[in-house]
Amino acid sequence: MADDSESLITEIVEETTGDEGLLPSARPRGRLYSLNSSRLPTDVIKRIAVELRLPGTASRADTYPMLEGKLEELGHEPRNVQVRLDEDSIELMDAEGVFLQIEVPAEEDPAEEDGREGGGDLRAQLDEACSLNECLQREVSELKIRLAKANTRVKELWGQQCALLAEFDEQLAEAEAKIEHLRAASTGSPPSITGERERESPTVSDIFTEQPRRSNAHRRGKAPPVEPFTGENEAIRFDDWLPSLERAATWNEWAEGDRLLQLAGHLRSRALQEWELISDSNKTTYSLAVKTLKCRLDPGSKTLAAQDFRHTVQSETESVGDFIRRLERIFRIAYGRDGINAEARDALLYDQLHEGLRYENNESTRRIWR
Repeated sequence: MADDSESLITEIVEETTGDEGLLPSARPRGRLYSLNSSRLPTDVIKRIAVELRLPGTASRADTYPMLEGKLEELGHEPRNVQVRLDEDSIELMDAEGVFLQIEVPAEEDPAEEDGREGGGDLRAQLDEACSLNECLQREVSELKIRLAKANTRVKELWGQQCALLAEFDEQLAEAEAKIEHLRAASTGSPPSITGERERESPTVSDIFTEQPRRSNAHRRGKAPPVEPFTGENEAIRFDDWLPSLERAATWNEWAEGDRLLQLAGHLRSRALQEWELISDSNKTTYSLAVKTLKCRLDPGSKTLAAQDFRHTVQSETESVGDFIRRLERIFRIAYGRDGINAEARDALLYDQLHEGLRYENNESTRRIWR
């Protein structure tokens, strides 16, 4: 009778405590495992696989690869995934936080007791690891906030840089247009004479009264062509060439300043050199400039060039090199086609250079020429 009583008591205790010999209320809660930990209970792995809708397998070894592959598809690194087992849930988390939570019925307990010896030390280590993990998660959250602020600042700076670059490109384009227009006016490449005019930057024409531009869209056909004029072809004199420019001016309805620009832009070679020797006072009007240029291009203009050569002096703002180049250019206009030998040429240039240099440059330049 006593033996029967002991058996009955043993059965009641085993039914009450379960396989591990501990009451359910005494089992550890909130346990933390790595996903690939061998201590993670097999039934927990299977429950996670069922939640992720993975096909059922007979062994733990077959379930692991499929579970890791599924987590990678979801954008999680398996080796950085941790599993927290609570009394009523299973949670999967990474640095971003909990991304999967599985509810466990109250009568089920997925945790398994392992390592009965030294269990208190292991629990203390796990608690410390959980605390450290929470600290790391807080640091990660703070770093994310700082990263978001840094990204916002980078976008602001990038927008400012783009705005400055656009403004610089616009200023550079305007500067290049001005340079190109001035180069065309000084080297002889004429501006456009077609009906549609390009936007002009402020140039020499600004000295004239600005007049309203008139459209010639009502005209049909092409504008009359204007060939460049060199002044070196004796068969084509200035009076023969000028009417073509006048026809283009009438067709395009050029203002006074535009006529002057077009006149200078179509000159080449000797004609351009004569134009550059004309003073600004003789370029104030189109008619005066045409009259002065015609006089200089006549056969008797060599006499004028010779007079210019004999009266050429260095200006206050002109360097010695620029003065020498200007003196040689005037000499070529005055004596270029005459049969002057090299010795006579050098003597004429040296005498006028000596006379035209300012006093402070006279002695040093004389030593250079000698």
